[in-house]
Amino acid sequence: MNILLVNPRYNGKSEIPPLGLESVASPLLEEDLDVLILDLDIGESQDMDERLLKCLKEFKPAIVGVTSLSDSFASARHVFETVKAVNHEILTVWGGFMPLYCLINF
Repeated sequence: MNILLVNPRYNGKSEIPPLGLESVASPLLEEDLDVLILDLDIGESQDMDERLLKCLKEFKPAIVGVTSLSDSFASARHVFETVKAVNHEILTVWGGFMPLYCLINF
């Protein structure tokens, strides 16, 4: 099973690797699952959709997990919309501080 973990675009200056996604990937890799991390906060913003679409078409994930903070909420939502437009059967999972905050304060 292929699992894609996505760090959505925030400001294009990803100062550190997406450590949370790396922490999620580690036990999945130990279970011999194919995991790929796509950091969309690196590179030009106009390349974001192209990179995501290429990854979805070539890697063909069954599951896509996206992390976000409040400032990357719109970008994370755009990733989900793109994933579902490519294949509505892909299971999507949202993680990070923002979803937790929304659930607690709902």
